[in-house]
Amino acid sequence: MFNHCGRKFRASDVWFLADTKDCSNRTLYIGYCPRCNKTVTRLFETNKTQNKTFNKPKSGLKAEKEIELCKSDKLYTYFDLVIEKGKPCGWIYGENKEIRNSKGEVIKIVQKACDYYGQKETIKTIRP
Repeated sequence: MFNHCGRKFRASDVWFLADTKDCSNRTLYIGYCPRCNKTVTRLFETNKTQNKTFNKPKSGLKAEKEIELCKSDKLYTYFDLVIEKGKPCGWIYGENKEIRNSKGEVIKIVQKACDYYGQKETIKTIRP
């Protein structure tokens, strides 16, 4: 969460950065202030020698310069981690759903494969 111009807002993008010789676990959060439309960044990194985590917030031109400096260190972003909608992947569980008519009789049973990311795929439809 960012706090700028008296408003709280979330980061619009997150970059995971490569380690340097001095710092590790580097993450850059990028956001835009809804009131003044300035770029706001926050760099989290852990110093290897002191084992302390540093939080460096910046806004405006300093934030845009920091984004340009971190582009070369960027390994992947949050959006690279988000799984695209499509077929279920990873651990899959089954889901059966009965479709009934107005009289309460079962018309068909739909079997679906589901994963833990909310993706579903119809495998089979059974008509009794």
